[in-house]
Amino acid sequence: MQYDTVFSIKVKIKYHIKKVSDRISSLIMSWKSVMSNSLLKVSRPEQGVLQVQINRPKVLNALNTEVLTQIADELSKVAEDPQLRVVVLTGDSRAFAAGADIGELQQAASGDFPEAERQKAWSTIRAFPKPLIAAVSGFALGGGCELMMAADIIVASRNTQIGQPEINLGIIPGAGGTQLLTRAIGKAASMKLNLTGAFISAREALDLGAA
Repeated sequence: MQYDTVFSIKVKIKYHIKKVSDRISSLIMSWKSVMSNSLLKVSRPEQGVLQVQINRPKVLNALNTEVLTQIADELSKVAEDPQLRVVVLTGDSRAFAAGADIGELQQAASGDFPEAERQKAWSTIRAFPKPLIAAVSGFALGGGCELMMAADIIVASRNTQIGQPEINLGIIPGAGGTQLLTRAIGKAASMKLNLTGAFISAREALDLGAA
């Protein structure tokens, strides 16, 4: 009987040591990910969940080519991970992503714009085989709206503002916004957003079927 008790205690100790070790390993992995990538904050807040946070607060998380490429790279790394169940893509309280990087767009005038690289990143994001959740707060405009629409599930806070304001710059949505919105909310509502550049709230998006 005494040996059974000792054995039981040893098993319990080993179990708890393994749990602590797994937790420490997870924390170290999260810390390394966050520290190694200034444009994204990548973490595993709990088992089976990867969080990818866009980290360009000074430009409202504008989506330059480097950010899109890094998002695509992070998704590619975990696409075949059997331990991963879901990815949460988010920004901060002010902006999920306020569109493309205007400074980078200006390069297009000189023909020095990495269009092929951007489209490759967009294709990788859209083809991600696991559930992708967009946790949206603040502005989700232009490319940010298109990134949000690439997710399987959209969770939006009350202060969310959604729109495709490219028309105000004399251009059209470049990452599928015209098609994605039309599929989600219908032709009339999509045309209104794309042709006027108007924003809608999270409640309006929910009512229209976009969130």
